[in-house]
Amino acid sequence: MTWNPDQYLKFQAEREAPFYDLISHLKPVERPSIIDLGCGPGNLTVKLLDRFPDARVLGIDSSPEMLVKAAGLATEQVQFAMQDLREVQGEHDIVFSHAVLQWLPDHPGVLQHMWNLLKPGGQLAVQLPSNFDHATHRIARELVQKDPYREFVSPEGAHRNVLPLDQYAEVLYALGGQDIQCYQKVYPHVVPGAEGMLEWVKGTLLVPILGSLPEELKESFLMDMLSELKVLYPGDQVFYGFKRTLLYAQRSS
Repeated sequence: MTWNPDQYLKFQAEREAPFYDLISHLKPVERPSIIDLGCGPGNLTVKLLDRFPDARVLGIDSSPEMLVKAAGLATEQVQFAMQDLREVQGEHDIVFSHAVLQWLPDHPGVLQHMWNLLKPGGQLAVQLPSNFDHATHRIARELVQKDPYREFVSPEGAHRNVLPLDQYAEVLYALGGQDIQCYQKVYPHVVPGAEGMLEWVKGTLLVPILGSLPEELKESFLMDMLSELKVLYPGDQVFYGFKRTLLYAQRSS
């Protein structure tokens, strides 16, 4: 799966909104060690220093394209490395993860691994998109099951692994989490018509789908999807409510 950081950052301000909600739950820590799992292009990783100016931050991602973008933001305090987050080792005061968990299966197992990275008293903060019942995602799921696309794309490629909200709270409780915060929030965005919605999902949802299609079918898939979106959203400006799940818990000291 090849990521395009520039496409992802087209809606940078909108994608940053849940980041600030998530860090609002983090309690003060002196000179914390922070690991950002799934750091992407690093634009939010460096903003962790706004909350913790004396922190040392390590951003982890598995995409070389994203890390090329992030490399320009590296400093003595903020470093980046390529690794599967499920293989990371070490101990940290804060384990942070913004919009990556949805790409991975077995969320209880992944959260267990993240929890194991916490020092005593450490804090876990996770945000993941949960918008997979929206028309943008439903249309993509339906299209990949039709000719000529179904030969190349598995239907599983158009949905993610997000669990019901209460299950995340149960997992955090079973891990021994304290001060558990677990909720969903709809972030209101206004985008330039159906075209704006398509541009948004081209940076995320459609990455693995387009990556599976041969070159000669990519444009027709996008046009088919745009056509269906325009039926539902004919206006020049449309409301795109984007639902996200936010999780926070602290390990006992």
